[in-house]
Amino acid sequence: MNVRLIVLSAVVASGTLFSMSAKAHDPKEFDRLMESEAKAVPETCVQLADTRNYSNDVSNSGIKALQVRCDVTKKAAGNRAATKNAATKPAASTTK
Repeated sequence: MNVRLIVLSAVVASGTLFSMSAKAHDPKEFDRLMESEAKAVPETCVQLADTRNYSNDVSNSGIKALQVRCDVTKKAAGNRAATKNAATKPAASTTK
């Protein structure tokens, strides 16, 4: 019975000390943490690719137009690279 009383007292004492150390926080701080910072609107393809600092919300007409323009530029650059690679490759010899 004595050991039970000592263990129970220790649990109650530690619970009391723990609850005394708990502190309330300002609810506005939580709201501030949850709000996302407004990101800048990208103006170049490099900025559009940087989604950490710039918005990529395609519901914005300016961003959507930039996305289309960057896609066309990438596609054209890819086509030019493919054409250049095909032109610089030596033709395969079919005669034996």
